[in-house]
Amino acid sequence: MKWRDIPSATTLRKLIQKQLELILPSVHGYSLVTLGELAAVFDYQAAAVANVIRIHCDHGGDVCARPHQLPLASDDIDAIFVPLLIEQSDFPHQLLREAVRSLRPGGKLILVTFNPLSLWGFYKILFSKSEKKPWCYPFYRLGRLTDWLSLLGLEVTVEHGLFPKLPGSEYHKLAKHVGSVGYSRFGALNFLVAEKKIKSLTAIRPLWEKTKLVRPSVIGPRKENIEKY
Repeated sequence: MKWRDIPSATTLRKLIQKQLELILPSVHGYSLVTLGELAAVFDYQAAAVANVIRIHCDHGGDVCARPHQLPLASDDIDAIFVPLLIEQSDFPHQLLREAVRSLRPGGKLILVTFNPLSLWGFYKILFSKSEKKPWCYPFYRLGRLTDWLSLLGLEVTVEHGLFPKLPGSEYHKLAKHVGSVGYSRFGALNFLVAEKKIKSLTAIRPLWEKTKLVRPSVIGPRKENIEKY
């Protein structure tokens, strides 16, 4: 799915960018990873990281890989941004597991998903049997997503609904809708930030029982043999 396939794409991109500008200053470290082609349009300069790594299967990314099979070391990444990719994945649980595995303790998962409890969710019901994007994809409830994240050891710290408008409409004066006035539980998008709370575990080697050292004894000449000579 590309941005041209999504109604109200111009406004949605701007709303997501505004939310990123509020979150990214809290991201510190070495690397920020983005998953999917839709992430390529955003600006990540607000993040205090040395590298921004774009991963997707199409041309133009820094790494070509499937999002549910990430070529990343465990407990290494400072933040991962996943915009509107859970719906497109055939393995959404594995995608989240891979993202959590790659995050360092304290790292952030930034997730953007479609909200089924919205006007967009109503359109999805009407056009779910068609092959038109994004209506052919599954929309996941906010409660279901937070349950998945909780089971994976993440704590949701930011939770917003964005754009409570009909598909195809646009905000012409976006500044008025960036703050809390523009947030709504019935918005087209769910914007989530979750922090990895679990620490990586180091296996403790078993303590083997100390065995007694067997020292060879020195065998001296027998007394009988000495008397013979």
